[in-house]
Amino acid sequence: MPGISLSKFLRILVFALPIVLFLAGLFGFIYGTHCYTPLDQGIILPTALLYALPAFALFLIGAILLLKGRSSSHREVIAIFFISLVAFPLGLIGLCFFLNGALDRAEPQTHTTLIHNKYRTRSEDQDSYYAVVESWRGKAREKISIRKSVYDRIQINRSHMEIKTKPGHLGFEWIVSYQLIPQPEAITKNKK
Repeated sequence: MPGISLSKFLRILVFALPIVLFLAGLFGFIYGTHCYTPLDQGIILPTALLYALPAFALFLIGAILLLKGRSSSHREVIAIFFISLVAFPLGLIGLCFFLNGALDRAEPQTHTTLIHNKYRTRSEDQDSYYAVVESWRGKAREKISIRKSVYDRIQINRSHMEIKTKPGHLGFEWIVSYQLIPQPEAITKNKK
């Protein structure tokens, strides 16, 4: 490392690591929730926190040991504490979403299920559409985020949906794809 001392390099590394973790987690969260939508998103959060808190504590201890001995070290440790307090939980949550789907090499399983309900939610900028389907996992119902074009064609308690899922590398089942199954009377009407 010409031109940079080891202590300065370590200080830069201590600040860079949580920032990189946060950015990787942000990417993982955005990409993972879009491409590898888990069925139980609420379970990923406490699982990620279970790993984030010890990792945060170990990193903080390491940062204190690396930064001690300078007159400004207490300010640097406080800054690292607050940066890491945000970066570790959010970073690991995002990475869990991404790695659960990206590393999943299992074959997709196909489930055909009845649609019991549909609803939409509104935010300031957009509407979100959902189908409530009969569960194949021993639960009463599953809530599936769907496109508006599918939402408009659903007939409650008559339409069926074919959902392909994978078990997830970290154990969080996620949706590969879904499609509305054409109703038998619609198929016969189209043939006439």
